[in-house]
Amino acid sequence: WDDERAKQLNINLDNSSELASYKYGHLKWVGYGYMKACMNSKYVIVWESTHRDNSIMFTEKTWIPIFCGTPILFMYKPGALQKFKSHGYKSWPMIFDESYDLIEDNYERLQFILNEIDRIANLPKEEIKKLYKIYFHICIYNRKHLMEHFSNKKYYNNKFKEITNEW
Repeated sequence: WDDERAKQLNINLDNSSELASYKYGHLKWVGYGYMKACMNSKYVIVWESTHRDNSIMFTEKTWIPIFCGTPILFMYKPGALQKFKSHGYKSWPMIFDESYDLIEDNYERLQFILNEIDRIANLPKEEIKKLYKIYFHICIYNRKHLMEHFSNKKYYNNKFKEITNEW
């Protein structure tokens, strides 16, 4: 486990029950295995569930890596990254080529993302560590943004109204 990252994010790694069932305000996340994997990863490929319509929704698959301070690469619909950023989160264009988010064709987007994963996987480990350390402030910002909004009922009431108005 990345002790330095956990310390900066104020996560107690010595208390596995904290990770197994993290409570923040009225929310309770149970996902020890996924959280542990996120804490041990330099980035996470997020496979969100697809919907038959064009809506883009984020679940624990997105929020747990953000909580753990891990950069994410969306394996999702076109526009998902843009939607993520529209909620006030920052992305990692210096690590990932984010033009995949604009590719409409599912097969082309998948192929582009797989090529991007290969590119990153072939970087020297020291370069990946260097990039991660340089841009870790974005991880801290996103985690703080997440925690502020998860404890803000007014924010979520407004977002719920916004979502239901889109239907």
